[in-house]
Amino acid sequence: MQHRKLLSRFGYEIPCMVQRTGADKTVLICHGFGSSKNSPMIQALHKELLGLGVDMVSFDFPQHGDSAADGKHLLVSCCLSDLQSVEEDILRHSPNTELIYFGSSFGAYITLLSLSNAPHADKRAFLRSAAVDMHQIILSFLEEGSLSWQTDGSGDRMQDYCTMDWIYGRPFFITRAFVEELAQHDLLHPGLDWNSVTLAMIHGALDCTAPLSKAQDFARHVGASLCVVPQGEHRLMGPGEMELVLASFTDFLFSK
Repeated sequence: MQHRKLLSRFGYEIPCMVQRTGADKTVLICHGFGSSKNSPMIQALHKELLGLGVDMVSFDFPQHGDSAADGKHLLVSCCLSDLQSVEEDILRHSPNTELIYFGSSFGAYITLLSLSNAPHADKRAFLRSAAVDMHQIILSFLEEGSLSWQTDGSGDRMQDYCTMDWIYGRPFFITRAFVEELAQHDLLHPGLDWNSVTLAMIHGALDCTAPLSKAQDFARHVGASLCVVPQGEHRLMGPGEMELVLASFTDFLFSK
């Protein structure tokens, strides 16, 4: 596994973890909100894919993991651009590989936005605990009072921010601009075309962060397969659940 950095279109570096052997399949992994490119799920995926002879790349979104970008770059636009930069880098090095996506929670949301807004005909994506209504998830935090707006003193309302817990040894915050962008990207918008992509989902029945009902609505809307884990919570890390995620993804990976 190699660690490397790509330059984003916004001037900061995108930390990446790369397993590249020239395999005919490459899995591009997008981590969840507050997670990183080296989460326990991604470590397990790396071990699984290495044994299967499949390449993989994971990367950190702004303000996550080893990213030096601060919360002002934690924007939907930046995350989409970074995903595209990583895609382009993979195909530069392995132009004949099949690119398959694995997205968790917020990473699944960004993956879906990318697939719906760019030429991704015949692409495949596996979505773990997909936060298909990311805007409402953040709004619920605000409504329950666990987050509240503060100003950075610049006078720019879009730079108002909410401080969350300390993550990666630094305060983690989201801006009003990020929340406004989430509001503009509805995965159930009737104008989005899902006919050219193949989607498989796995979701916990007891997920209190990204409710199962939202995942079911989305799966019906786009024609995605959906595996429901009866006792599963958002992280799907209960007894046997990680193994179920890996087995389900492996089946999906080799289903074509």
